[in-house]
Amino acid sequence: MGRRRHSVDEENVELNLAPIMNMVMILIPLLLLSSVFIKAGVINISSPRNAQAAQADPEERPEEVPVPKVVVYIGQDGFRISDQRNLPEFAPFMQPIARCGGGGGAAAGAPGANIAAHDLQGIPPTICLRQGVDAGADLLAKLDFGALYNRLAEIRLQPQWFDRFGEENNAVISILGDVEVPFEVLVATMDAARYMLQPEGTELPAPSASSNIQSYMLGGGNPTPEDLGRAQYIKVDHAAVPLFPDPVLLLPRPSAGG
Repeated sequence: MGRRRHSVDEENVELNLAPIMNMVMILIPLLLLSSVFIKAGVINISSPRNAQAAQADPEERPEEVPVPKVVVYIGQDGFRISDQRNLPEFAPFMQPIARCGGGGGAAAGAPGANIAAHDLQGIPPTICLRQGVDAGADLLAKLDFGALYNRLAEIRLQPQWFDRFGEENNAVISILGDVEVPFEVLVATMDAARYMLQPEGTELPAPSASSNIQSYMLGGGNPTPEDLGRAQYIKVDHAAVPLFPDPVLLLPRPSAGG
């Protein structure tokens, strides 16, 4: 007896996506709540200019008061401040501050001039490491950024340079560090050099060539990290007053051994 073939009816099955869509709608808010958003800051850094191309013909260049081209060298033992133009008037500002065994200001005796930026590690630090900090702390905690700001403000407010420093091409400061200096130290150094600050509780006006320099010093000339942290920007029309707003990062020169 022959087998009877049963015909199988094919059913058209439609996928029910509603449960999946409901699950996705539930997961989206959960993922957003668990996300971590990072706010990235940007620091404008000028690249070094071609010195040869920037020089004008001596006959066409007007007589101008020369201004220092300030260099801050970051070492493992502190900051060293120098001038790329080696102006004799700048030499006192290379002296160590009073806390580090120097005279503490422009009245100090001048060290030897003609020191190249990459050779600054051969002289005593202008601003030595902070006192009372554990030797095992990282470099960011040991460097005295408040004293660095005070010395740069002292340079910027000198009457013979004040107006010229206000010109765009003279607002540059060069930052140079050892090859082992962490990136966050470079950023903190640029932050300390960019804008004028006023001590907490004061309402200082924008400085001028006739301003009393001492009134703009944090901590009475011997600042603590708290003095720097609580200081406020000096603002004119809601804009911060520049100190040295155009930082240039210099690459460290390789050592002779490799």
